[in-house]
Amino acid sequence: MPIPVERFFSIRVAYGPTFGPDGARLAFVATISGVPQAYVLPAGGGWPDPITFGADRVVTVNWSPAGDVLAFARDTGGNECTQLYLVNADGSGERQITGDLAAMHLFGAWSPDGQTIYFTANRRDRRYYDAYALDLTTGAERLLWQNDQSGYLLATQVAPGSHPPRLLLSLARSSTDNDLYELEVTAEPRTRHLTPHAGEARYLSPVYAADGRGVFVATDQGRDLAAVARIDATTLEQAGVAEPPAEVEELAASADGRWLAWAENVEGRHALRALDLHTRKVHTAPLPRGVVVAPPADLVLAGMTFSPAGPVAAFGFSTPTRTPDVWTWDLAANTVRQVTHSSHAGIPAAALTEPELIRYPTFDGRRIPAWFYRAGAPDRRRPVVVFVHGGPEGQTQALLIPVIQYLTHRGYHVLAPNVRGSSGYGKTYLNLDNVEKRLDAVADLAHAAQWLRAQPEVDGHRLAVYGGSYGGFMVLAAITRYPDLWAAAVDIVGIANFVTFLENTGAYRRAIREAEYGSLARDRDLLTEISPIHRADEIRAPLFVIHGRNDPRVPLAEAEQIVAALRRWGVPVELAVYDDEGHGLVKLKNKLDAFPRVAAFLDAHLMDD
Repeated sequence: MPIPVERFFSIRVAYGPTFGPDGARLAFVATISGVPQAYVLPAGGGWPDPITFGADRVVTVNWSPAGDVLAFARDTGGNECTQLYLVNADGSGERQITGDLAAMHLFGAWSPDGQTIYFTANRRDRRYYDAYALDLTTGAERLLWQNDQSGYLLATQVAPGSHPPRLLLSLARSSTDNDLYELEVTAEPRTRHLTPHAGEARYLSPVYAADGRGVFVATDQGRDLAAVARIDATTLEQAGVAEPPAEVEELAASADGRWLAWAENVEGRHALRALDLHTRKVHTAPLPRGVVVAPPADLVLAGMTFSPAGPVAAFGFSTPTRTPDVWTWDLAANTVRQVTHSSHAGIPAAALTEPELIRYPTFDGRRIPAWFYRAGAPDRRRPVVVFVHGGPEGQTQALLIPVIQYLTHRGYHVLAPNVRGSSGYGKTYLNLDNVEKRLDAVADLAHAAQWLRAQPEVDGHRLAVYGGSYGGFMVLAAITRYPDLWAAAVDIVGIANFVTFLENTGAYRRAIREAEYGSLARDRDLLTEISPIHRADEIRAPLFVIHGRNDPRVPLAEAEQIVAALRRWGVPVELAVYDDEGHGLVKLKNKLDAFPRVAAFLDAHLMDD
């Protein structure tokens, strides 16, 4: 008997763990209520107690190292103007501690005594993030660094044992270039540049060594794949720690100085490793094949953390048939434990599909990696939905994606390609779609369609393309550049016009996006040429568009432009706008409205009578 579409979008998730100061409890974010909120439970597992109760999402939660108080971030209606709050571990005493409602506040770090919170915010100028300290005892707030460089600035950690405190900062200028700074918190704070370099390089998931004298980081400086290195905080010398044959992500270090853990991205699955810094032996977590899941926020640099009480790491984890949940890894025993058990909404595990990793040829001889989800037995030629990730530097990984699982259950095959420009395959691949090469990635989608048409189990005349954010641009570009390949399309918070997108996106994001897409000052003609809005008359495929009214990244006008154009040309188009959402759908009530409509739309245009 078919499982209703609503069930798939009622699947719950849990992620973003943070240990209490004694290691006995964990806090995390979960969608148990239908909106992401913060919860607490024993580190060994048990019943989760909610500690936040708002109508809007909690983005991150971080436990004080010195007591039963947690800091969390929440925005309003998806506007991403996150404010910081404190709450007690029993859910009492919630209070807001930042006040500029039009600015974005990014939690950074607690001081070791739990009396100070360090954060960054774009209050002074929406283009720039400055670093602040908030004394929780007096309520006094202090500007530590007035930063006049474009890009996201995030405070990550206070150096262990540092007096005066030394705060680690990460400044991202683009998806392929960032820098680390150390800020000495004195009467007259000073910053030091830890990563001077020529060209582009990434220094990701930075974490202090236990002695505070060095910083471990995943970096691709001087190499294609990000590897583990240690930066001496005094001399700035970099030394290699581990160079596996896969991209390194999600570093974490134990407070006792013994363990350094990371995830290796192997074709969209993670192998979780830990280096014993005493014996130099590398251990591998005995996990099923899946993905270490970081919180779904652009600015969170790591999805894994160590307990202050022993060699236990906590992280979010998912597979294609297991919902994202919080797990722990006891390194001493080399055992893993699933700590939370999020609801699968009554969907049997047997109803969920494991994908096959395939590679298909594209125009320049490359072979594009893709996940192929087959819908049941090869008893007939079926329609296919091509699922395109956002980013553009994202990656479709081997975790549970409800819309894909619903579509396969409904009878669609799904192909999820990681076209050029995707992360996880090294910086050469990551840079293959930059600026003037943007449409090469769209050509990769066309070659996905051509590969599908050659498969015996596929009806090549019933192909749809589906994507969100940058993936929404890819959808619109695909149906304008290759209109004869597609029978239907779904665009979620996508870019229709790069010029108006860059003019109207949040000021804090513009410089980073221009580094990827091209500059309004230098590349306006190119941006105009590649914008789907200017080729809307080529579209033949019916289109379903979803957008949040409060989207600060891709403003609603992008959806309105393409919908108006298709209505002028008489192409079937549906628009669903959600007043209390931003860049994508977060709230369960909205998902339960939108996705049944998407399912009905695809059925109407792709399924046989």
